Amino acid sequence: MEEGLQSDFKFLAGVIKATDELRMKRMIFRLSRGRAMVTYFDYDHKGEVTPSVIFYLKKDQKKIFTIFFQGGVEGILLNKLIKICDLFNASRYIII
Repeated sequence: MEEGLQSDFKFLAGVIKATDELRMKRMIFRLSRGRAMVTYFDYDHKGEVTPSVIFYLKKDQKKIFTIFFQGGVEGILLNKLIKICDLFNASRYIII
C-alpha cells in the first residue's frame, strides 16, 4: 500500500477539570466533524482522606479523557486536537 493512502487509528489521553468536560466534548465534535470520539472517566483519588483533602477534591474534581480518531499521514486532526487540549490546560498523553 502506498504511504500517502495509509491512515490509522490513534488515541490521545489526558486529564482536565470536570467543569470543562461538556465544553471540550462539543468543541472536539465540531472541529473533527464527528470523526473523533471522546470518552470521560472519573478520577478517583487514592490515599489518606482528611477534611481538607475532601474540600480540595470537591473544589478541583478531575476527569480522565480519551480521544479516539482516525489520523492520516499529515496528522492535521492530531494537531488540532492537541490545540484544544492546550486551550483547556489539559495534561495530555499520546498513547502508542
